[in-house]
Amino acid sequence: MRLPRRTEPVMTTLDGGTLEAVFAEARDPQRWREPIRNRRIAQQAQAFVDRALAEASTPIASPGFRVHHRYDVDGDRTEHSDVYFGIRRRLFAAAIGALLSDEVPISATEDLIWAICDEYTWALPAHIPELSSPRPEIPHDEIIDLFSAETAFALAEIIALLGERLHPLLVARAHREIERRVLGPFRDRAWFWETVETNWSSVCAASVGIAAMYLETDGLEGILDRCTAAMDALLAGYGDDGICIEGLNYWNYGFGHFAYYAEALRQRTGVDLWAGKDHEKLTAITRYPRNVALGGRAVAAFSDAEPYGMVTPALAALTERFDPSNAVPREFWAAAGWDHNWGPVVRQFAWARDAADEVTDTETPATWFGDAAWFTARARSGADEVGFAAKGGDNDEPHNHNDLGSFVLAVNGDPLLSELGMGYYDGFYFLPETRYETYSAGAQGHSVPMIAGVRQHHGRGAAAVVEEVSEEAGRLTLDLTSAYDLGGLQLVRRTFTFAGGTLTIDDDFAADEPVEIVDRLVSLFPIQVTEHGAVIRGDDGALQVTWSEGWIPRLRSAGFLTHAGDAATAHFLDLERTASSARCTISAVPVH
Repeated sequence: MRLPRRTEPVMTTLDGGTLEAVFAEARDPQRWREPIRNRRIAQQAQAFVDRALAEASTPIASPGFRVHHRYDVDGDRTEHSDVYFGIRRRLFAAAIGALLSDEVPISATEDLIWAICDEYTWALPAHIPELSSPRPEIPHDEIIDLFSAETAFALAEIIALLGERLHPLLVARAHREIERRVLGPFRDRAWFWETVETNWSSVCAASVGIAAMYLETDGLEGILDRCTAAMDALLAGYGDDGICIEGLNYWNYGFGHFAYYAEALRQRTGVDLWAGKDHEKLTAITRYPRNVALGGRAVAAFSDAEPYGMVTPALAALTERFDPSNAVPREFWAAAGWDHNWGPVVRQFAWARDAADEVTDTETPATWFGDAAWFTARARSGADEVGFAAKGGDNDEPHNHNDLGSFVLAVNGDPLLSELGMGYYDGFYFLPETRYETYSAGAQGHSVPMIAGVRQHHGRGAAAVVEEVSEEAGRLTLDLTSAYDLGGLQLVRRTFTFAGGTLTIDDDFAADEPVEIVDRLVSLFPIQVTEHGAVIRGDDGALQVTWSEGWIPRLRSAGFLTHAGDAATAHFLDLERTASSARCTISAVPVH
């Protein structure tokens, strides 16, 4: 169905800024040739030039019909994504290489833009309704998803940065395609992502809005009204505690695009979202990486987040500019994970080029984030640095895992007890009936109990009840009973106590009759059972795990696919007992 055009009164005006001011910090060609002070960003710059030169004359791949159609056949996303994002990685290297060095031929950028203009659609097959239909309600090349919007953003900004170095015919064609595929469809329809409280709202709206600014498109003020309203939807998905329950990866992605848009909007219109009604919440959100850091690169990796965290240099430098205490250790800086996303790739060379090479890591106090129901703490145990995080919440969160009462325990940057991270994104991972059969998203891949063979179930009804929180004592008690659809079950209660670098877990169970209880601990590192308990050794840290008498330890393992599609192994320590009433006390202490 074709939805009506928006008719709300236009609120945004263009009087407070200029087009020339949009990303002005990167639009001076001479600035690109000046020495880059930050060592990591300088290395990135050289890597982009080297890649651009190496790929300048190589053939350009394109996704053919079989690759485009494959998602409807077997749910695979990887084959198409490898080609689709490969073209964009090449374009970004060519364009940035040309900005950095005269040795990189501008023709490489022109050929890649031309190839992208030739694509059947800019949207991913996984995001296209009626993918196999010859007559879909919305033409496939008018679907605005995350990546069609990002493509419009990238092409518009690359053209603005390279200016007259690009052939005018190429520029005209790219502008027409941006209008036809993205800006026109946005004007004509309301899109579901304008109101969702996830990264989709900000990524799509930021990309549409910035592309519209560069093209000075018809109805720009109205477009910016809608894009700014979509930013409100993103922020509604955050509580006042600033926690991104989608995980650090999506903080980078979703909040990153909020930041790119907020800066561009301020430059184009004078409207400052940072100083507006959400100032306090935004201040909390900028602190998110600091709040989830557990030492080294270990993080509170709940939902679809990775056990080892990364922060894009562009966003890290921007938030650090707002408040120096937001600075994260530079080992967190990594652009590689986002090298197919234009916004963070190009902005690292404008926003992070002069940042200090190193900053001192500082421990944060034990903190309860009440809106997200996350608890984090760090401590020293002798020479060891120990980080702990636990979560309550419910099992119907964005990028949900069935993981009430799950936790992370890291020693010297090694997440020795942790979640497995983002799963492999295919068609089955995003279907509720198959998602939770994966170890990444299902309760069986998390450090939570299983009772009578029953795992935690999906749904908002599976919600942790917070019974006690004490930041001073490092204690959190959660009632997890509602997560188990099991008749006769009376109680599943978990109490965490983190003090002096030692984690103690007291799990209480009660049922009408004896049931088999499996208290599972999960690690990405091998587990060894000894006469004194169990030992988990990582690269730089180790844990000694002990438990109550009467619980039988069993070691198990399972293979799974990482987000990158690599084969990996999950290691399980299952503490088993059959009882109608029982307590399992688990202690985890750093050892050498």
